This record gives sequence, structure tokens and C-alpha cells, in this order.
Amino acid sequence: VPHHLDILDAMGLANRLPPTLRVLTQAGGRLAEERVRKLVRLSDKNHFRFFVMYGKAEAAPPMASLPPAEAMAHAGTVGRAIPGGAFQIRDGQDQPITVPGVQGELVYRGPNVMMGYAETRGDLTRGAELQELRTGDIASFTPSGHVRIAGRLNRLVNLYGQRINLDDVEAFLEQAGHRAACVSEDRCIAVFAEGKADRRAIRMLVGARYKIQPSHIVVLDIAELPRNAAGKVDYQALKERAARQAPREGAMTARGGLREVMAVALSRQCIADGDTFTSLGGDSLAFLEVYLALERELGHVPPHWEITTIGELEALAPRTERRMRVPFNLLVRLAAVAEVIGLHAHTWAIGGGAFVLLALAGYSLAQFQSANILEGRFGRILTTMFPRLLIAYFAIILAYGLAKGGVNPLWLVLLGNFSHEESTFIEPLWFIPAYLQVVLLFLGVSAIPAVRRALKSSPWNTGVALLAGALVLRLGTEAITADQITLMRSPLAIVHLFALGWCMQHADTPYRKAALTAMAAVIAFAFWNTNVGQSVFIAVCCAAVLWIDAVSLPKRIGHAATVIGSASFFIYLMHMLPVHLLEVTVALDEYITAAPAFAVILTLSVGLGVLAHAAVMRGVTVARRTLQRQPQDAQLAPEW
Repeated sequence: VPHHLDILDAMGLANRLPPTLRVLTQAGGRLAEERVRKLVRLSDKNHFRFFVMYGKAEAAPPMASLPPAEAMAHAGTVGRAIPGGAFQIRDGQDQPITVPGVQGELVYRGPNVMMGYAETRGDLTRGAELQELRTGDIASFTPSGHVRIAGRLNRLVNLYGQRINLDDVEAFLEQAGHRAACVSEDRCIAVFAEGKADRRAIRMLVGARYKIQPSHIVVLDIAELPRNAAGKVDYQALKERAARQAPREGAMTARGGLREVMAVALSRQCIADGDTFTSLGGDSLAFLEVYLALERELGHVPPHWEITTIGELEALAPRTERRMRVPFNLLVRLAAVAEVIGLHAHTWAIGGGAFVLLALAGYSLAQFQSANILEGRFGRILTTMFPRLLIAYFAIILAYGLAKGGVNPLWLVLLGNFSHEESTFIEPLWFIPAYLQVVLLFLGVSAIPAVRRALKSSPWNTGVALLAGALVLRLGTEAITADQITLMRSPLAIVHLFALGWCMQHADTPYRKAALTAMAAVIAFAFWNTNVGQSVFIAVCCAAVLWIDAVSLPKRIGHAATVIGSASFFIYLMHMLPVHLLEVTVALDEYITAAPAFAVILTLSVGLGVLAHAAVMRGVTVARRTLQRQPQDAQLAPEW
């Protein structure tokens, strides 16, 4: 068996062959192709014959053999059936497979088929009952008719949607220079590697080869693989050991490491070593989720991490720091959300928070989605930015409709910003459909090949041109209507704020920053001049994002700000519940002054938003993993 050859190799087999050796046979497990060729070359040199065989206890002598003359050309196969025997490969519906390379269960028919092990005296008196033997092995035919064994049916594991053959994993690792044995353990693969193996390298290799997250691969060191009396790996002993060790050893990776967080945040099934957050098209909310994961895993957030590959990030050594740098646009986002809550709670009459959020959305799109825009991957942008937000949006709309006995259909088709509803519970949600429409409008313009080419060659100049076009749309809208709801909520009237945010991200020189600071002030006072405080708020927020990159905060404060910032849109969605309850129903401002009332409403809004964000994220994660666990349609091999 292969283990015997390992021992003989270690003893110097090539130099210690007895001169009387005429035949060497191998069975009892798969032998790597290169080792077969090595033994064939050795047999030619030393004038003996080397046979690869394949058999079962229920069919002796062996069912197949690979003669020496065919071994070099067909190494890796077990040959053809012996005279009088025949092989058939069957799929999951027990139908024959005749196409070369297609895998299924190997079934043997021949006069040497027996009934297995006799367990009682009466078994020996039974006549022949079997015409064929279902081997339990996965195999395929080569074009020449040779049989290639891939592994055992009972060595298949279905790991998050991927059907993986553990025998194939072992063969793959052997080719990569790692002697290992694999077992499945509690939704992960436990890899026992002999000696002091590079655990991370093995996780990365297996994760990339089989398209599963490395966090679901636990690598355990073992001095020597346990073997049974026949010299085969004792997988039962490894299963028992994995049950004891895998949960403890895999705690760091299986709990949801950096790749897992990034995969969930970006709705990706698998993230390769060379992927970066930016190349995968992350948005501002996913940015904050991964930012927190970096802080948790490494104790700090490396500079320029969003353009650093995941492999490089995982290789960084953790270190402890008392302070953390927080992007300043995050604090501006929080200020804008707080402003919206204060406005709706009647704490003050200054508006503009929603318009600042719209400019920040354009800033975020330019920061994280530029590569997808330039490559025309608009579907990836939408599936990253909106699904989780729309889950919460529709949950609120449907709950409101059930409570009120109906809802304006415009809200259900994401056109609620045109509903002209005022002073209703869901009125502030106009921002969500307007935000989606503005993004679709911007992407629609970017879909024009000439525009994409211009964005690629000169993102700043093209962004300024788009901003100028958006301002023309705003002026045109004002020319045909004086309706303030339309001017506040129509995508044609507010897309210039989104374009302003795009330009803010590409303002990489003091001159450009100064020019945009002036432009933001002009826009704020020209189009949003019904309230001086509102205009000032918009202009100051844009200037702050332009000139301040990040701030250093004590770690606890920075961590809290990042957690809240990652839930900012959910806070926006949920804030009308405490506002409506405490201001409309209870009239809290009649009992306490405005400032304490606002503090109570703000605290409840933040708490509800963070909980809603966590619930949606948890639901998405559970749904993702549940879908990945579904078995594929009667497939036997991972590559199917």
C-alpha cells in the first residue's frame, strides 16, 4: 500500500532492491502520478515489472490492473477491468455515464464478486446473491477507457454549497508538498499535516482551490498520521481527535475572520488572496464593517488598507494601540443623521442633513466603486450597495401598511419621493428611493462608453463636467416647476449633490479642494436658500470632508463611532419610530426641555438603528450560509 512505499523510500528502496525481484504490485490506496512514473522508471532500470492494482475485499482477485507497458502514459489511473470483469460508472439517478471525464459511482460486474464479510455461521450456507458490486468509489473513464479513481462517496463533504472530495484535497496537498489527511468536523475541514506545516499556507491553498473561505479550514499539526493494521490512515482516530481539537484550534479563523466579514459585507461567496476592498467594489457601509473587523483582528487599522490585498492584510502582525484613526467623513455622516433626527423631532428648524448624506453617497461611490464603473459592472455596484438597505426599507413600509390598512403604492415601487405626502410616519423615507434613483441616473450616464472612457482618462475633469450637467438639470427643473417637494426630492433636481460628492473624492490638490469648497458654498446658498442655517450646514460639511482626512480618537470612542456609522442609514430608517412615539403620541417636549428630549430621541434612534443593522446583517449571513449548504443537483464531484 502507499504507506509501505513511503517506508521503503525512507529506507533507500532504489538502492536496496534484491536482484531476485521480478514483480512489484501496489494497491490499497491511490498513489500520486509522479510516484507511479518514478516506480516505472525504477522497474525499467532494475528489470522487474510494476503493476498498479485496484480491488475490494468483496471482489478478489483485484478488479483492475494497470500493466507496466501502459503505466507511464496512464499514470494516475488503475487501468482496465480484468478479463471477465466490466466496469460501469453511474450518476446520482443510477444511470450509466459513458462520457469520458464525467464522474460517478464505480460499479463492477464479474465472476469474482462476493457478498462481503460473513458474520454468522449461516452466512456461509447462502448461495450467490450479487451480480455486481457497488464500490462506493467515485471514478471516471479516460478517453482511452482507463478508470481514474477520484475518492470515496463517504469522503464527500458539502461545505457551504461546495461538494468537496476529501481524498482529492489530500492529493492536491500532496502535490503541493504537504503530507496530510483530511476529515470533516462541524461545518469545517480539519487538515492534519505531518510535521510543522505552514498552517496559513495550507488554508490559503485549499480555500483558493475549492472556493471556500479559509476560515472554514482548520489545520492541525500531527507528528505522524495514525494507521491501522493494513497500513492505511486511521480516519476514525483522526475524527475523534478533530472533535477535541478543531473547535479550539479553529476558534480564531472559524469565528468569522477578516475574509468572512468582507465576504458578507460585499455579498461575495469567495475572496481570493489578491482581492482588495476597492477591487471588490465596497461601499461606505461595508467599509465601516470591514474597518471594525480590522480593528478587532489586528488591533489597528493599517493605512490604505482598502487598496491592500486580503492576503497582505492577513499576514500583518496584530498590535495593540490606545487610539485609532477614524475617517472624518464618518463623523460628518453621523452629524448629518443627527441633524435629520433633530429636525424631525422639532428640536431645531435647520435642515440639510439628507442633502449632506447624498453628497457623501457620491463621495463613497467615487471612493469604492470607480473600478466597477470603469469596467461597466453596474450590477455588482447595485447588489453591493442596496440589498440590505432595501430589506429594512420594505419591512418598515409593509409594517406601516398593515397598521394603517394600506399604503400609497408609490412607496412599494420605490417612487415614494413623488408621493407628496407630508407629516406622515413614513414621509422621511423619501430619501431611500431618491437615493436609489440618483445612483441609477448617475450609472446610466456612466454606461455611455464615451463617458466611461473620459472618466478613466480624467476622473476630475469629467466629474466637473458631470457636475455642470447636473446643475443644468437642476436649473431646468426650477424653470418648469416651483413645487418645493419636487425640487427637494426629484432625482433630476438633486443629482448635482451626488456629482459634487464624486468631485470631492477626486479633489486631490489644494487648488481643487479650494475650488470645490467655493462651489459647495455657491450650491448651498443658491439652491437651498430657504434657510440660512441649512445652507451653512451643507457648505461646512462639504468643506470639512474636503480638508480633513481623518482624526485620531481614543479607541473606545472611535470604535463606538464606527459601529454607529456602519448603521447610519438604518438609524435614518428607524428614527421616525421614537420621533413619532415621543413627539406625536407622548408630546415629550411638554414635560422636559428640548435638549433632553432630543437626547432621548437620538439615543433611542441610534439604538434601534444599530439593532436593525445587526439583525439584517445576521439574517443575510444566515441566509447566505443556508443557501450555500443546499446540495447541488445530484452532483458527485466538486468541479461539477
